Amino acid sequence: MNDRLDALLGRVAAAWVDAARRRAGLAILACLALTAVSLFYASRELGVNADTDVMLSPELPFRVQARQLAQAFPDAEDNLAVLVEASSPARASRAADALAERLEAHRELFHEVFVPGGGPFFERNGLLYLDVEELEELADRLAAAQPFLAELARDPSLPTLLALLERAVEHLDETAFAALDLPATFEEFSIALAGDGATGASFSWESWALGSDLGPSSPRRVVLVRPRLDATRLDAAAPALEAIRGAAEEVAAGDAADLRVRVTGDAALSAEEMQLVRRQAFWAGIAAFVLVAALLWESLRSLRTAGAIVVTLACGLTWTMGFAAAAVGHLNLISINGAVLFTGLGVDFGIHFAMRYRELRVSGEGPARALRASGTSVGSSLILCALTTAIGFYAFVPTDYAGVAELGVIAGTGMFLSLVATLTLLPALLGLMPRGARAAIPPAWLWVRWMPTLPLRRPRLVLAVTAAAAIGAILLLPRVRFDANPLNVRDPDAESVRAMQVLLEEPGATPWTAELVAADLEEARGLARRLERLEPVERVLTLDDFVPQEQEEKLELLGDVALFLGPLAPAAASGPDSQATQRALRELEGAIERRLAGAQPEARLRASLHRLAAAAAAARARLAAEADPERAVAGLEARLLGELPEWLARLDRALGAEPVELADLPPQLRRRYLAPDGRARVQVVPRGDATQADSLERFVAAVQEVAPDAAGGAVGIVESGRAIVRALREALFGALGAIALLLLLLWRSVRDTLLVLTPLSLAALFTAATSAAVDLPFNFADVIVLPLLLGIGVDSGIHLVHRHREHVPTDRDVLHTGTARAVFFSALTTISSFGLLAFSTHRGIASLGQLLALGVTYTLVANLVVLPALLEAFTRRRARSP
Repeated sequence: MNDRLDALLGRVAAAWVDAARRRAGLAILACLALTAVSLFYASRELGVNADTDVMLSPELPFRVQARQLAQAFPDAEDNLAVLVEASSPARASRAADALAERLEAHRELFHEVFVPGGGPFFERNGLLYLDVEELEELADRLAAAQPFLAELARDPSLPTLLALLERAVEHLDETAFAALDLPATFEEFSIALAGDGATGASFSWESWALGSDLGPSSPRRVVLVRPRLDATRLDAAAPALEAIRGAAEEVAAGDAADLRVRVTGDAALSAEEMQLVRRQAFWAGIAAFVLVAALLWESLRSLRTAGAIVVTLACGLTWTMGFAAAAVGHLNLISINGAVLFTGLGVDFGIHFAMRYRELRVSGEGPARALRASGTSVGSSLILCALTTAIGFYAFVPTDYAGVAELGVIAGTGMFLSLVATLTLLPALLGLMPRGARAAIPPAWLWVRWMPTLPLRRPRLVLAVTAAAAIGAILLLPRVRFDANPLNVRDPDAESVRAMQVLLEEPGATPWTAELVAADLEEARGLARRLERLEPVERVLTLDDFVPQEQEEKLELLGDVALFLGPLAPAAASGPDSQATQRALRELEGAIERRLAGAQPEARLRASLHRLAAAAAAARARLAAEADPERAVAGLEARLLGELPEWLARLDRALGAEPVELADLPPQLRRRYLAPDGRARVQVVPRGDATQADSLERFVAAVQEVAPDAAGGAVGIVESGRAIVRALREALFGALGAIALLLLLLWRSVRDTLLVLTPLSLAALFTAATSAAVDLPFNFADVIVLPLLLGIGVDSGIHLVHRHREHVPTDRDVLHTGTARAVFFSALTTISSFGLLAFSTHRGIASLGQLLALGVTYTLVANLVVLPALLEAFTRRRARSP
């Protein structure tokens, strides 16, 4: 060890501590004044940036490509997706259109409101987007349904509908009904009949007439909204989100009581995430302080000393927040948890200083000499620990992971501020304590009761077991993985997260696509043809895909359907008739009984008839028990026939479709796929489950082979993961190299450097292996764990090696010293602080806490079991050497 440099650092620390003790009042006043200024400045200037885009360097190629895409097609980027769900596809469509109409009135909040597949154009021409075979199937179904529709158009009442069902039951074998799939028809009517009051499911005439293959099967619609984000507000998307929820309440109150509206998209995800993280970070910080204070009392058994450390810790944290306000100006989704990280790490300096001070006081030293001797004894190791811990944070600063780089700047500098507070404020406070405090201090030798002596009795056994465990851990390393799915780090119960999961599972609705910008439509067509051949690609969309194919044949088919259906405008309803309805229900039951008593139909039809009979009987019983049967009939009629007039009107308009060309497409749609300067957007949709990392990576890799400059949600997710893994690798090896170089320069001893690095390398190895074994992948939030563990773990090793080399042979058994006790309780406070994060409902923060607590636990074991065994083995070898 370079004794001269070590002694110099010790003398500097001792002089610093002694000066703070002698001028205690001035030191305390200066520290409190700096704390007040920092608190005032941070409260005014330190904000929170919820924008996830700032987490990675804007100069990364995929970020540049994303900006170019947004500049060319602004309406297609940064959209909020409003997921509208109702009891039927028709209700969902009606609610989505009504919601869009209300939102369009708020031009001060929204640039654009767009309903994919909605609006007058698609209502009029939607049937042209079916294949010719599908249109022919539709024509057959409408031909079979024509008698039903004509009769209901003449008299849209519940008795008429029930009479039609009775007729269908009596004529099951007629060929005319074959296209209607009567078992499915009876099932759908059974569900609607069995509903209770206004809460029952509505019968979807569109789904019934078009069938499961052609009709809209999902009762969901999406409204895309591009909000005007208020950059002056912390919650920039709040006004837009409030307007959406207000409009949804109006729509639900007016037309669809069963309506459910959820909002997702980057802005909504960030808003909910930041709200959650801010709230939980605040309470986690408070809890960490309380827990650390309790552990300090347990370790020191001195309320005054524990209080002095807590005050010192609070001042150091406040100084760090003031620095963050001046140097960075904001906290992000990761650095907002800096208070918990700082609490767990900053208290380490105070514990080691106070524990050494207490140890000297117990041995009989007076306060002044004990303080100065503490500075001499642990001062150099505290300075070195501040450097190495800061290196663990600073290691991310040169990387492209800008979000963690900001945390690195803040927390790394915070380590030096904590060191200053420990060497200034803490000795000043300790020096003012009554001399009688010494009697309440437990002797340091009691520490031996907490620690096993196996590392000292059987060092070779400990090292052999450690080597075997390390080999096993190395074998697990190939299973360590990084989860790039941004949803997997968020609160799974958040509305925006659940809505995004629904979109990702909805066919054709996934926002995780690849996007390309072609010079013009012709180039876009060529790219689309090449991309469509790729196995991981489901489909490719350009503006051309919104112009229907084979229009002439389709228009002729629609004309034929319109001719045999005739006028579809329904007559006015006659109003609910309870007696007629109950009579019709009874007659329907009788018809079913007669049918089932005769020739038995096939099993599926027989089961559907049983259910229809049961539903009719239940409906009749409810009507008979109602105090106001006419009102109950009105509710039942609304469920069964409420959507019929609107659907017949829409069908009538759709049958009058006209030829569609590019120029006829809606302007909103054109702007999303064709820029004013002629550039064309190509949208590539992945095949399979986009939430599976392997599937998404294969998709992006295949697209990038054809178009290396692709952008879009899928590309952003995969490339972000690659950038973060690259940043992790750079930070990990950078931190390890920098710490090793620093120790070599200061100590000039390869052996001592290896003694310190071995336990922390083992801790990092075991942490990574455990994450693989329990399938706890690294993610955007917890990627800082391994480099940070190097900075944290090296501290304990430095303290123990320093104590061992400084006091050999008197302290050959380093586990019996106050330094080992300080290492234990310092690690315990760190584990406890980080462990609080593990209870966060934000899965990224929770995994960060879990891995940090796990890693520090491994560090503790490595430093208090493996390192003493190494020291003992080296000491025995030296003793045997001539």
